[in-house]
Amino acid sequence: MNETLLNQSYIDYRTSWPTFITGELCGPEQWKGVVELNRTRSRNIKEAAEHHAQGESISLDVWTASFEGRCQQFKVPLVSLESFGFFFNDIHLLASKDVQKLNEGKEASAWLDKSTKCVYKLFDLRANGKLGEKLVLEMRERGECEAVYHAATLSDTLDKLQLLNAIGACPTEIVGLTTSGDYLIAKQPLCQPYTNFEESLEEATEFARAVRPKSSFQQPVWVFWARQRPWLLGDLHPGNIRHTANGYGTIIDAHIGVITDEVWKEARSLDSAIQRAKLWRETGKLPSDDLFESIDDNEL
Repeated sequence: MNETLLNQSYIDYRTSWPTFITGELCGPEQWKGVVELNRTRSRNIKEAAEHHAQGESISLDVWTASFEGRCQQFKVPLVSLESFGFFFNDIHLLASKDVQKLNEGKEASAWLDKSTKCVYKLFDLRANGKLGEKLVLEMRERGECEAVYHAATLSDTLDKLQLLNAIGACPTEIVGLTTSGDYLIAKQPLCQPYTNFEESLEEATEFARAVRPKSSFQQPVWVFWARQRPWLLGDLHPGNIRHTANGYGTIIDAHIGVITDEVWKEARSLDSAIQRAKLWRETGKLPSDDLFESIDDNEL
């Protein structure tokens, strides 16, 4: 990671690792630092997890030693649950005496540190290697396309966190793994409830430069451009939209999925949205939705 950026970071007193998210607000330089930190940590976690998963048929002590060794080798931050005051209650649910539980989602639980106004998200890593869900476009009869959910992996979720942060959703920092290997930890500034959901949703998707396709995909989806290719964005229900501390609508979580070249070629109804999203990302200006109507498909 860029040493100049790292020198501008702070040490998170709970995790003991560098952080660029220190409160409710995240300025441009902090955001840039989060992008670089996420790139490094995501790569390192993927490399450490590549050959050893908790579901392997080996003893716990052997798996633990192997896990810790690979994390040390690839410089993956390890954080103890005790540093957040976590413990398992009588019915074996995670509880804490230091941080406040905000909610429990399909993928992660969110916990607020009131002293810093930062939120820590714990993504439960399943023994089968699955972690939440991702969006996938499936072709149906007569060229129709449907957005459905498939099981996601640790790698998928790391990509999601990087992409959401990079396109302008709520700043989301990849922290690392718990020492037990049971959770992936991410960090966000505390966001506030919205007043009007539709207005906040529109503001949040505009900030992310995400375009709503005209065609129906059996659920509300948007298209955005990143990493030189198109992506699908969805699951923007009321629980995933909030306001930043300075009053802007933002996405705190979502589901994403890559739009493959094969699907893009078959689902021609996506062309306009993809091309508009691409130009919006590259130029900072959203083209008219009529711009590509008269263009032959072969020219796109």
